[in-house]
Amino acid sequence: MKEQEKLLPPNRYKELLRKVDLDQINLVECSAKLRRERFVVKELTVIITDKAKIELVKDNSANILHTYSLIATKGSKRDYALKINCTFVVILSSSEVLTEEFLTTYIEINLKMITWPYFREFVQSISSRMNIPSLTLPFIKTP
Repeated sequence: MKEQEKLLPPNRYKELLRKVDLDQINLVECSAKLRRERFVVKELTVIITDKAKIELVKDNSANILHTYSLIATKGSKRDYALKINCTFVVILSSSEVLTEEFLTTYIEINLKMITWPYFREFVQSISSRMNIPSLTLPFIKTP
């Protein structure tokens, strides 16, 4: 089944979303590694990937683990100059059952808009603490 087929229709998603509360966003895991000898700002390409994992706690409660990986490299990912990994947990609760369809749609539409500012701040802060030019990531733009 294609990913799009698992998404709720927009009206149904909006209806269910009104009944969902964002209880917490927590940083649960992070790492950063700098290879200073390879860090030449003008030569680096920044590659950012993310993935999400759903953990149902109860019928009406779920944790979504959202992991971002940033690699700054001038060649392959293996030859990186900077690598930052960060995992946040988004804790949701609802007055209705949180279905897989709803959570898949939530990940597709809302999750990055919620966690991206936290990741942006983390990258800016950790790069500054590494005494390299502070990395400022762009805003996420809605389609």
